[in-house]
Amino acid sequence: MGEKKKRQEQGNLFYEDIYDALQKMVHGNAYGFSMKEIAARLWPAKKPETARSTLSRAITEEYSDINLDPQEVEKSMEITGRPEDIIYYFCDKFGFERPVRKTRDSLKQEVMSRFGDIQELMKDLNKKMDKLRDE
Repeated sequence: MGEKKKRQEQGNLFYEDIYDALQKMVHGNAYGFSMKEIAARLWPAKKPETARSTLSRAITEEYSDINLDPQEVEKSMEITGRPEDIIYYFCDKFGFERPVRKTRDSLKQEVMSRFGDIQELMKDLNKKMDKLRDE
């Protein structure tokens, strides 16, 4: 596996501030979108150039006139396919362990395990119901 790909999967080790996390999310997005493409998806009612300029200013600390609201941060996390930059930044800032992203296989394993637990519980409940009927 390439070093760049490996680093992307592990996430960044350190974020200077929220702007650093936002920039890494936008510029390292999973789909290779340009900033203009991301901004156009984030603000479809704006002209693409205006949207790009807005996004550029919002992710740069020098410009305090434009900030992303929580819904725009969430939507940008979805658009870029790289939510871990923001999640890891906040985990680091507030002293939480960084979560492990679920894979399709791990999610499938979790569902199957819980399904098995429910089947066992149902068997146990059926036995108890049978006992109650016999009394």
